[in-house]
Amino acid sequence: MQKILSFARTLPAVVFLTYALVANLAVLERDWFRPPPENGGWLNGDVTVAFGDQYEQSLPHRPLAQGWLGAARYLLAGEGREGVLVGRDGWLFTSEETRLADPQQILRAVDHVSMIDRQLSAAGSHLVVVVLPAKLDIARAAVVGALPVEDMATQYATFVAALSERGISVVDTRPALVAANDENEPVFLRTDTHWSPHGAASVAEAVAASGFIPLGASTFRRVAATPVVFAGDLVSFVTTDPIASRLGLVPETVVPWVAEDTSPAAAGIFATDAPDPDLVLIGTSYSANASWSFGPALTLVLRRPLINLAEQGLGPIRTMAAFVAADSFTQAAPATVIWEFPVRYLADPGIWPDVTPIMALASSGAPSHD
Repeated sequence: MQKILSFARTLPAVVFLTYALVANLAVLERDWFRPPPENGGWLNGDVTVAFGDQYEQSLPHRPLAQGWLGAARYLLAGEGREGVLVGRDGWLFTSEETRLADPQQILRAVDHVSMIDRQLSAAGSHLVVVVLPAKLDIARAAVVGALPVEDMATQYATFVAALSERGISVVDTRPALVAANDENEPVFLRTDTHWSPHGAASVAEAVAASGFIPLGASTFRRVAATPVVFAGDLVSFVTTDPIASRLGLVPETVVPWVAEDTSPAAAGIFATDAPDPDLVLIGTSYSANASWSFGPALTLVLRRPLINLAEQGLGPIRTMAAFVAADSFTQAAPATVIWEFPVRYLADPGIWPDVTPIMALASSGAPSHD
């Protein structure tokens, strides 16, 4: 009995010493621990600072501790880390959508879109701008607290009206998203910054209904792909993925789909899988990510295949800059260019490339903001 009591008393010390040994070995194995002599880091204090930072980063319990601390903050205070806003019933929003663009920022964006419109028109292309409202605005029933949902709606309306006044073909997508939004089938994802395939399809229908793009003669059918299950990109601002489900932040599930050509010509000897070079889609991850199926949705309702040149991580401005600078555009401009432009980027100064003129923007190596 005495041996059992002695072991029980010493067990915490053994566990602590074992943990300390593992933690310190993890730290000492890092390459940063042996700085080049010429850096002088041993003398000027840089190593001390680096040691403290890396020691904290390398502790085995760090991810678990961060996850549970985030969970406690979410449950007790209804908050996440900087960058996320917590809504009702497991809804999360990006704080980027609370930044309102000032009049000069909106004017700059309108001027830039107008310049692109003139450039495309001179090359024989028709620009159609598809402005996307903020998730905060559309899913306002899930918003908690005094957030600028009305201001975001006003900013959206101002931008759309300003583009229209310049004679630009701009699709007002907000009514379609509001009408399609349903508690059981929302148009935006609960824990992600992006829209759902349902939301993307509703916007595609608004594009077709605008009359800006002539409908094609082909026919397509919607063919579902394998469902995709993933943690929303805003969950990491609250806690870690293994803990998230316990908080009600369950993984997102979407069913991407493709548009299969069912036209008689598609099955003939002259059939081709090549998309229509006269219809091009430019945009952000809302268009580029195949999980949302925006490209197929446009193909289905416009009855025309398209070339999807949208890019993730570049924002709307850089993506268009890369397109107009490409040889494929300068040598053979498409008849129609669809430009998907989320309104939440208007207040982000990081969307603007650092170099000019426009033909040189595609080579900019500035950081991603998409």
